[in-house]
Amino acid sequence: MKIYFSGAIRAGRENALLHHQLVKFLSDYGKVLTSHIGDMNLTEKGEAREINYIYRRDMRWIKEADIVIAEISTPSVGVGYEIRHIEEIGKPVICLYFTKSPKNVSGMIEGNKNIKLIKYDNFAKMEFNLRKELDKHKSKIFYNKLIRDKIPEIIKKQGKKYRVSTLSFENFKKALKQKLVEESKEFAKVKTINKKEIENELVDLKEVIEAIEKAEHISTKNIAVLKREKNKKRGTFEKKKNAMGRKIE
Repeated sequence: MKIYFSGAIRAGRENALLHHQLVKFLSDYGKVLTSHIGDMNLTEKGEAREINYIYRRDMRWIKEADIVIAEISTPSVGVGYEIRHIEEIGKPVICLYFTKSPKNVSGMIEGNKNIKLIKYDNFAKMEFNLRKELDKHKSKIFYNKLIRDKIPEIIKKQGKKYRVSTLSFENFKKALKQKLVEESKEFAKVKTINKKEIENELVDLKEVIEAIEKAEHISTKNIAVLKREKNKKRGTFEKKKNAMGRKIE
């Protein structure tokens, strides 16, 4: 199991020892992608890395993780941002809150039914409750989507449980549309300065489009003809024009 551990860094390192203990505990359950947060030498200045690199890396790790554990006793904008992003992509998240903290837990966390909140007043109690939750998630299937043909082999090598079924043709077409939405969102998140990342996401996007064309028996020649006709009527994006104005009812 791949675990993304989230905890305050620049907001304050008063819980550095707790983070160190948590990373050590979580390592018994799998690979902690953000093990550096448990480094006792890490200060409020954060990592000595380029900011854009840290953002892209952490977003990639969140996407890769099976579950996210967030220690929220020290309020942090970064941790809150990560939790919201995690919720959007539908991954399980467990938040840990020390009840003797001078800061109150946010109502946005406590009132959110999609987040499992574990309150604790000592490490042993937190460890006991967290272990129960992790044991539940370890046995769950984290995949319920259209996958490429060789993905089951990769999942099996990672030691994860899975069940592969063959979709009906109609459900396959529906799944392709959903996959197109997923890949479009991934492409939209890419920073324009990162050409390699743009290329990788475009490949995934085009692959889904080609699969839709094949499933719907759409001729690439017909698509090319239609594209030329539309370009003739509407033009292209070559001149980088943008329109602003009130919506016409």
